[in-house]
Amino acid sequence: MQYITERSHNMRKFTRNVLALIVAAAMLLTAAGCSRGEDKQLRPLTVWVFSEQYRDQLLSCFGDDFPAIDWEPRIEIVAPEDMDSKLEEAVIKGSGLPDVFMLAPDDLYRYTNSELTAELGSLERSFTSSGYFSYAIDAGRDKDGTLKAVCWQPDPGLFFYRRSIAKAYLGTDDPEEIQRQISDWDGFRKTALAIREGSRGKTSMVVGIEDMMRTYMAADSEGWIFDNRLTVPPTAASFLEYATQLADDELIYEAEQWSAAWVGGISDPQSVFGYFSSGMGMHSVLEKACGGTSEGSGSFGDWAAVKGPQSSNWGGCWLAVYSGTQLPEEAETFLRYFTAEEEAMVKNCLINGTFSASRTVVDEIKYDAQFYENFLGGQNLCTVLSDAAGSAEMHIHSEYESVINAAFAECVRSCAFGHKTRDAALDDFVRTVEAAFPELL
Repeated sequence: MQYITERSHNMRKFTRNVLALIVAAAMLLTAAGCSRGEDKQLRPLTVWVFSEQYRDQLLSCFGDDFPAIDWEPRIEIVAPEDMDSKLEEAVIKGSGLPDVFMLAPDDLYRYTNSELTAELGSLERSFTSSGYFSYAIDAGRDKDGTLKAVCWQPDPGLFFYRRSIAKAYLGTDDPEEIQRQISDWDGFRKTALAIREGSRGKTSMVVGIEDMMRTYMAADSEGWIFDNRLTVPPTAASFLEYATQLADDELIYEAEQWSAAWVGGISDPQSVFGYFSSGMGMHSVLEKACGGTSEGSGSFGDWAAVKGPQSSNWGGCWLAVYSGTQLPEEAETFLRYFTAEEEAMVKNCLINGTFSASRTVVDEIKYDAQFYENFLGGQNLCTVLSDAAGSAEMHIHSEYESVINAAFAECVRSCAFGHKTRDAALDDFVRTVEAAFPELL
């Protein structure tokens, strides 16, 4: 919690000061000529992204489609944990701010409600409810409904389960049948009890608290803050009771997220039935930790994916424009190309194997051969993601949520596994949040 608390102070400090600082900041970015040829000097559009992978994905789809422009993207890598400090440093310095920058879900509320990001009203008409997954677009709006960030890659949440365990204790590994059994949280618990009984207590339904809570809390429409005070919304109170019930019935493996035990459950043949994650999480975590690279090695090929008991969004990225950019039209063109131009979006998805915020694009690409995943025993991942995204919810109520959610997960863990009484765990939760955010006292 120390790291999270310290980062939260920096986040709040930045949010409070950015308006005053931006007035004093120089509005011109340092210009450096970039050439695509010997005779043509192109103005750089500076774009900050989280990783080499995102940079390569953007560059792989940019070039020939823009033969007449007099600018080109200069893409720089800024890790997610460094984005706040890099932006703050540039604001204070008065130079070096990007024209476009990437935002993670936990940062959307803070930045869309900041003067640092430009309004994107001219792009509004591009995003119709019928053509896009609405939650991905709405997440980029400020509290007044103004579009301030656009979704490049959403990351719907899924439930990944072991086929061999499903066959042994549920009689089938068919994703449609498994989804029917765990389509709500009551069914999820009944299925967990059946697996526990069939395995004689050797197999837990889920690995731990944190990833299950992320999915469960996606239904929360109220948030943690009411009248500028910390409150426990009904969804959070319900999850505390639900997780405690599952723990009492020995249905949770009790591994802390990212611990050796948590990772080890991915390759273990029997300990854990399933993990809440996402398409990105499957590739970056589950597949890498499964202990093999082909069917029959480790748990590779022994997995399947379903929407699960609650639709959610796990990760992904949004793009915002710096309000003081000297290239506003160019920045808008860049965003429009990657998030609203259907041909370019299809190209990006097919080249890079990524998911899209556009229903139309997903419908066009989802049966491409690359989306039939060997890791999932040949199951089509894109169709499952599309199903999940169609009903996903993504409520972002305040800038405090990521810190409060982490503190509450620890509260639930302490209570569910009997390390603390319910009252003691809740008291410690309140103290942790109030220490991080004294203004909520």
